[in-house]
Formats: sequence, C-alpha cells, structure tokens
Amino acid sequence: MMTTKSKIKLGAIGILVLLGLIIVLQNTESVRTKVLFMEIAMPRALLLFVTLTIGFASGVAATLIWSHKNKDIKKADSIEVESAD
Repeated sequence: MMTTKSKIKLGAIGILVLLGLIIVLQNTESVRTKVLFMEIAMPRALLLFVTLTIGFASGVAATLIWSHKNKDIKKADSIEVESAD
C-alpha cells in the first residue's frame, strides 16, 4: 500500500518526466556548439541532456567526496576523544 508521501513523490517524478518530455519535443532543432577546439552540431535537446547529465554527475561526485571527508573527520574526532580518556 502506498503512503501519502510515496504518492506525492511519484506525482512529482511524473510531473518532472512530463516537463522533460515537453522540453525535448520543443528543442529538436540543430545547434552548433564549440567545445574547446571542436565545433559540434547536435539537436538542442541532446545538448540539454548532456549538460544535465554532466551537472548531475558533478553533484553526485561532490556529495560523495564531501560525505567521505565528513566521515573521516568524525572518525578522527572519535579517535581523539577515546585517546583523551
């Protein structure tokens, strides 16, 4: 049985997917993009997807690195507290 919170999350995901689909369908024309020394022609929707994917991956990587550093700091603090006793 789905809780109210699960239904809200599912509805939000559905709305985001629908918005993403609308954005893709409205941006099918080709654009030229310069990346370093190359010039690439691709549909605008693909460019948006690639940009979104890079941003998402960067956010996940930053979160993992930050949480790993926090675990190391907490572990070092607990070791210092134990050795002080």
